[in-house]
Amino acid sequence: MLVLMTPKEITDRWDTLKGMIAESMIRSPSANESRRMNNILKALLCGRLECWAIQSGEGKGLGILTTTIAIDECDGTYSLLIYSLYAFEELTKDVIKEGMITLIRYAGSKGCIKVSAYTKLESVRKFLERLGGDADTHYVSINI
Repeated sequence: MLVLMTPKEITDRWDTLKGMIAESMIRSPSANESRRMNNILKALLCGRLECWAIQSGEGKGLGILTTTIAIDECDGTYSLLIYSLYAFEELTKDVIKEGMITLIRYAGSKGCIKVSAYTKLESVRKFLERLGGDADTHYVSINI
């Protein structure tokens, strides 16, 4: 189950959340990590980035997920981008499926046409393909 966190909950738990978000993000060799995390906190508090608590059906904390609305400036479409994902242990297929249903509904309510994410995990790609997702496109980059 995904539960959208309020700015107050984020502020109250920032010391813990900060480490989980930093751990789950793509590393940037030139980024000032302190400034980067301050920018993320600002984005969370003003609503440009959302933080979701991942919980079991019994309410046990399983991790966190952050999302943002990504705008394709060229074609004018919106997608809900999974910005980061941190889990204390491997998430069950039921937890992932329920979370995806929540994100799809949320994305639709915000005018998005899809939910998207970057991942290195083959298991995530295969799982999303089984749900009908497209996992053929890969993100590539070269550090400068």
